[in-house]
Amino acid sequence: MATGNITLPEDLLPKLEEVARAENRTADDLAKEAVEKLLKERSKMDLNSREWQDFIDENRRRAEELGIREEDVPEVVHQFRHEQRDRS
Repeated sequence: MATGNITLPEDLLPKLEEVARAENRTADDLAKEAVEKLLKERSKMDLNSREWQDFIDENRRRAEELGIREEDVPEVVHQFRHEQRDRS
């Protein structure tokens, strides 16, 4: 395991140590857990961002192929919803 130093705001370390004592753990364990959770969440956000960007890119390409411009979208949506209501 690697060793390093981090700097925390003065009020944060006592809180971290208090929680660690209450959970019978070390402050290092809690900090490690917090960093792991943060990195996991960031990784998910990056993946979601890439997935959304892929989705946007694909649909922009399809809209371009169909000749749909951004300003056409509200009318296209309106027409689609109208057609869906007629089918039910």
